[in-house]
Amino acid sequence: MRDHPMKWILELYPLAWRQRYQEEMLALLEQHHVTWRTVVDLLMGAVVARFDPHFKAANGSALTVRALRVRRAHGTILLAFPLLVLCHLLVLDGAGALRRVRSR
Repeated sequence: MRDHPMKWILELYPLAWRQRYQEEMLALLEQHHVTWRTVVDLLMGAVVARFDPHFKAANGSALTVRALRVRRAHGTILLAFPLLVLCHLLVLDGAGALRRVRSR
């Protein structure tokens, strides 16, 4: 691999990410004027990639697929439950307001 001054940041990324993207990223960095914003962006990308289940295993194992499904299910529940409660409260409040209008 090419010896690039920013290669140390790419070493922070998971192995699966580096196997797929490192050469392309090094080529982009050779064409880019590296600033402190570039360094921060690459560091944040390394953190995000470390938590991404796609890059936890280099071979895309069944465990990784299962982790993705669980993550999606949790995300759906965490989004759907508050929306369900909000809609329920709006409907109940709306029904109560309708009863008050009819009783007048």
